[in-house]
Amino acid sequence: MLALPLVVGAQTTGGLPTTYSSYGYNDPLGGVTVPQLIGRVIAQVLPFVGTLFLVMFLYGGYQYFSSQGEAKKVESARKTLTNAVIGMTIVMASYALTSYVITNLGKAVGQ
Repeated sequence: MLALPLVVGAQTTGGLPTTYSSYGYNDPLGGVTVPQLIGRVIAQVLPFVGTLFLVMFLYGGYQYFSSQGEAKKVESARKTLTNAVIGMTIVMASYALTSYVITNLGKAVGQ
């Protein structure tokens, strides 16, 4: 069993190839690694999430100022503002966690 990699001619050192082109296939990612791809997707999505947070926050503020002291409207505005802040906190925490995992995963595989 220990000699099996030698019998089939498998490489036992050097790690795994990181791109499809190493295997002789066309690389659908264009030479981009998976962590880089994930980083690019996150970088494209974050501005939309930030814009959505700003819109929800402004909408909640508008609700609050236009409530004229009515308890139901004030409560609705507070819920909107609270949900906007909670949503942004979740997005920031998930970004930090994803960034940490991807960075350390890249270090673990030697990239």
